[in-house]
Amino acid sequence: MAEEVCKHDLNNSCLSIFNFGIGSGLMALEVLKRNRKVSILGVDILPEMIERARERLEFWQSQVSLICGDGCKLIRWVGDNKFDVFISGYALHIIPREDRLNLLNNIYRVLKPNGLFITADKIVSDDLQHYREDNQLRRIVIVGEFKNLLREAGFIDVKEIFHN
Repeated sequence: MAEEVCKHDLNNSCLSIFNFGIGSGLMALEVLKRNRKVSILGVDILPEMIERARERLEFWQSQVSLICGDGCKLIRWVGDNKFDVFISGYALHIIPREDRLNLLNNIYRVLKPNGLFITADKIVSDDLQHYREDNQLRRIVIVGEFKNLLREAGFIDVKEIFHN
């Protein structure tokens, strides 16, 4: 993911990145190692993850702002066209399916024109035969459904970069 993010730096300027579900800061660290011209806003709902990210990213503290809170609520307060890149690492599957389109609409809104949204998550194929319980279905990301939601939110070039 970090390589894809840094490839997006087309005009060698300072990349502004919203890191949704920053966790321990590992992805942010990989991006910062590859590109020193980066400004990251990292959000996580868990205080212990924000603390771990703060420790891991101490060397780059001037380039990283960390907020402990609900990213789905915080993004509503972010202005339009503020970020070049929006990263989500293993956070979307936690968002209930019925709330994902609203989040994706907000992600699209805060990205600058030609912005990049990149996610790594627990995404499953469209074959749902083994997911029988509604509760399980509510907390998974289904590849076809997710691509459709991305397009509905306004994303044009939707593709899988890596899958297993």
